[in-house]
Amino acid sequence: MNYDYTKRTANWCVSQMKESRFVPQSIINVGVSSGPECLVWKKSYPNVPVVGIDPRAKRDWVTFPYFQAVATNSNEKFVLFCFGCMSLICLNPENHKKRNKWQEVRTIKIDNINAELIPPPHFMWMDIEGSEISALESARKTLKQTKWICIETFDWVSGHASDINEWLQSNGFEIRYQFDTDALYQRVLPLGQLCESD
Repeated sequence: MNYDYTKRTANWCVSQMKESRFVPQSIINVGVSSGPECLVWKKSYPNVPVVGIDPRAKRDWVTFPYFQAVATNSNEKFVLFCFGCMSLICLNPENHKKRNKWQEVRTIKIDNINAELIPPPHFMWMDIEGSEISALESARKTLKQTKWICIETFDWVSGHASDINEWLQSNGFEIRYQFDTDALYQRVLPLGQLCESD
């Protein structure tokens, strides 16, 4: 996402949540990048804790807890990550391998984040270029306490966007709003309630 588009999307998320009278008690920002959405969180929810996850080094302006890692359900401590595509999924593997765009990065399961850092209910922002399903799998427990999630629903590979939608629906979420390639999902099951897949 580019800077202005990301900021517009974040403002759109906030307006939709405010319209539904939801105030998150924490924000889990998966894919911080250059972080224009973080400026929106700070302005709209100045007292709400934010936790960031991104494989790139922490930026100087980041003042919240930050995990320099890729959110994934992998049991490996490190995985190969393509910095050319900014994803676990590389769309140009030969070119990116030649240009040394692949690097080993630390992994984190969202469910393993200290619960004191992220009091429920949560809002989750996920912009991770095709790695969404693996990150969602790593957040099953956390998502039971997540009321809204904004996620990029772009077909990085054929069928990827529909896979995200099916995964979220089977885990208690329904799409409420679409903004270009981003979708805002709301949890329709009561917070904490198990899904059939649990």
